[in-house]
Amino acid sequence: MQKNNFALQQNIGSKMAFNTIVQVAASFITSLIGLVITINIVRNLKVDNFGIYTFVLVFINLFRSLMYLVAEPIGVQSIAVENKEKASLFMGNVLIIKSFLSLVTILIAVFTINLLGYPAINRTLVYIGCLFFISSIFSSSIIILQANLKLVYDAVADVLCSIIYLFWIVISFKLGKGLVAVIWGWVICDMLRWLSVFFASYQILKPSFVIDIKLWQDIFKKSFPIWLASIFVAMYLHMDTLMLSKIKDNYAVGIYGAAFRIINFLIIFPQAISISAFPWLARLYVFDKER
Repeated sequence: MQKNNFALQQNIGSKMAFNTIVQVAASFITSLIGLVITINIVRNLKVDNFGIYTFVLVFINLFRSLMYLVAEPIGVQSIAVENKEKASLFMGNVLIIKSFLSLVTILIAVFTINLLGYPAINRTLVYIGCLFFISSIFSSSIIILQANLKLVYDAVADVLCSIIYLFWIVISFKLGKGLVAVIWGWVICDMLRWLSVFFASYQILKPSFVIDIKLWQDIFKKSFPIWLASIFVAMYLHMDTLMLSKIKDNYAVGIYGAAFRIINFLIIFPQAISISAFPWLARLYVFDKER
């Protein structure tokens, strides 16, 4: 029995190490591609338009936190420890909840951008960027890959979509297209990534779309503290850029946004380790609290 447990722990440890390496490698590659994309945008659209581009991404990511009312750590924990039938029901309800949240988030984002009185180009690009919230519905599927320690599918999808986006940027500028094409490319590539993750996770666990109100209450109860924390973190990370966009001009936002992207590169390693280790820690919490 002890030998079997040791073998199981060794196997899970190997999977965790592999997932961590894959996540770090993928994040490193996508960050380098992102740097090349940033350089291309700045060179072709100048700093002012890069400032608008930065504003749109920050604005969308700020409101993205509203969709964390279904927190990923809660989903990973539930799927990692539940049987397949319960996990399927949980995943189906998560997708239903995320669908409602995406519509609510779009309405709030559109209302806010109009209320704050930003120029027409900013509003138009935010409208396009709001399609990001629809692709975020499918992003919930990553919890299935996390729980089963199969993050290699997400890593491959992330790298491939980053490469596609880079080609999109280069071709768009060759054709004389501007900022609108850049934002459309971001939305489309993000959609491709999360659809790929959804189809990969679907092969592992098929969601059961049966509404369970009691389950909803349990999800909201467990997720609320994380959701509240994510809102404050999003405000801490992004409010400075929004404030700068009102106090200064797009040039200042562009300079600040370029520097901030370099700082974001530093979170790759701790993020990869936490994503890979969490499913195993969740299982230990339920089945072996002493460890």
